[in-house]
Amino acid sequence: QDGDRNSPFTQAMMSVECGLFEHNVPLDQALKLVCARLERLEGQKPCLMPAQNIPDSLYLQPRKQDMKEDAQMDVFLCYRDGGVDRALAERLRDKLARYGIDRRGADPRPFRVFLEAGPAPPRPNEQVADALTESTVILLLV
Repeated sequence: QDGDRNSPFTQAMMSVECGLFEHNVPLDQALKLVCARLERLEGQKPCLMPAQNIPDSLYLQPRKQDMKEDAQMDVFLCYRDGGVDRALAERLRDKLARYGIDRRGADPRPFRVFLEAGPAPPRPNEQVADALTESTVILLLV
């Protein structure tokens, strides 16, 4: 079965019990359920870390101060192409797109989530590299 080749985290995220992809289920609530399940069943101790708590030493490069806000990605989804991982990445992108980012003096804007390169130009590899370096959060689905 395809789901058996995925990590316990991916399996827990895709489970019905998690509720991540149900309407009116907050993202943090679903992620806390996944963490609790992994700790209980797998002996893992995952943690949730707000972006503002990620130390500078873990960033790939300092955020460009002169970039337009519209050019930045909020989340870069990194996943194994095909099968359940791709389906999870697509569903997670759709869920994140429902959330808004508050901006001072302006209406909230939706999360910008990078899932895959679009049509050229620029070349797909350049699009991926740009999105990776411009993203606030890189989410690895393993």
